[in-house]
Amino acid sequence: SSNYTEIKMTSIHIEHISESFVRLNADVGVLREIAGRFAFRVEGFQFNPRYKAGIWDGYIRPINTKNGLCPKGLVPKVIQYIRDSSYKYTLDIEFQRFKEQIDFDYKSLCLPFEPHDFQLKAVDLLLEKKRQVILSATGSGKSLMIYLIVHAILDSLPDGQKILITVPTISLVSQLFSDFKDYSVNSNWDVDGNVHTIIGGSKKNTDKSIIISTWQSLHTIKDSEYFEQFGAIIGDECHSAAAAALSSIMEKSINAFYRIGVSGTLSGALIAEMALIGHFGPITRVSSTSDLMDKDILAKLKIFLLTLTYPEDICESLKYLDYAGEMDWLVRCEQRNNYIVKLANELKGNTLILVQYIEKHGKVLEQMLKEQCKDKQVYFVYGGTEAEDRELVRKISETRSDVIILASYQVFSTGVNIKNLPNIILGSSTKSTIRLLQSIGRGLRKHADKDYCRIFDITDDLRGKRKKLNYTLKHCLERLKIYQTEGFDIVEKTINIKGL
Repeated sequence: SSNYTEIKMTSIHIEHISESFVRLNADVGVLREIAGRFAFRVEGFQFNPRYKAGIWDGYIRPINTKNGLCPKGLVPKVIQYIRDSSYKYTLDIEFQRFKEQIDFDYKSLCLPFEPHDFQLKAVDLLLEKKRQVILSATGSGKSLMIYLIVHAILDSLPDGQKILITVPTISLVSQLFSDFKDYSVNSNWDVDGNVHTIIGGSKKNTDKSIIISTWQSLHTIKDSEYFEQFGAIIGDECHSAAAAALSSIMEKSINAFYRIGVSGTLSGALIAEMALIGHFGPITRVSSTSDLMDKDILAKLKIFLLTLTYPEDICESLKYLDYAGEMDWLVRCEQRNNYIVKLANELKGNTLILVQYIEKHGKVLEQMLKEQCKDKQVYFVYGGTEAEDRELVRKISETRSDVIILASYQVFSTGVNIKNLPNIILGSSTKSTIRLLQSIGRGLRKHADKDYCRIFDITDDLRGKRKKLNYTLKHCLERLKIYQTEGFDIVEKTINIKGL
């Protein structure tokens, strides 16, 4: 009895529950200590009504102190903490599976080109660790990494288990399927026979071994058993994994032994990173934008920071606007919109214009572009654009150099691969690090007709004679910090809107 008490106080048994959760069996005091180590406060917790009412302390606790349940992705960090605390631990035999070796030779795939070293390094790491978040610079060829990973693990799954690949937009479902076809052109691997895509009203069930879907499409499936068929989940652009819908999918996929997240950017917010680690596993960076530019894998980048200034009487009339009011005024400003259209018309090569609002900005600009840019092909791509049409616009842009794509940030800032894209105009203010770097990534891919990618970041100085910064100018300063941190080449220019 005394020996049992001593073991109970000093040892933690990590029990395999499913591929989503483990249970930490430990003395309640030790369990609370471990759970406290991985608790973190949410950004802005002090403004939450529950916190203000004194019924919540502002902490998120991934480890449940009542039943010991812990996201399986946190196990390596939990073990490290146990060792650092001089506790003992034991593991269920199911954890032995992590030691399995997988032999994989990418040359058997007969790829149409040679993968880069960092792409092969990422695949080797994933085959060794089985769970991992891979950070690789936007434009570094993450779809090829996914293709290699799929082939590396497909034959190691138990009979009947499938691979699920989640992407954030329907554009990326079509694009990834198209990329798979490009990669398999020299092999006898049948993409149509092996890969099922779920877009909109597509059927969810299939006999094919690989499913590519947006996580939004799967979120509507209430039957938990549907997710038990997956032995592996690959989360493309996994920085969206903090979303409740994707969390639900990951938790229901109790048999998904392989969990692989791939992204170019993380928000830096602790809650997002903890959610990613819990769902997928540790985070490892394999390439950076500056490294790939230096190696001539990505195009060189130049940022043109264009600050529009406005007459004093206009600035005075706008000084009491909140953020929404300021944005509403700016997107309706005729001179500002004329400046964007004129800039797009004068730029050589294809141009992507990114905007935040569809109706009051996107559709207005679309009309102006079609009226004023007679020698250009203008396409407007947003949430209401069919997946096939989005893919068609992407392919047209690769073969022509007179295309203007007007698109919403939500649809085109993430993952869309257009190599022949030398110009990007940021037509709406953003302070999101992820959205900004993903948007820039649209232009970093190399192309024979492109020497540089030029980003035209349009911001608005509405201060007039006042010292207080307006909202969009504050956002601009946040973006400037990101540009400087990334080491991008920046050219600043001030333009008086009155003279336009």
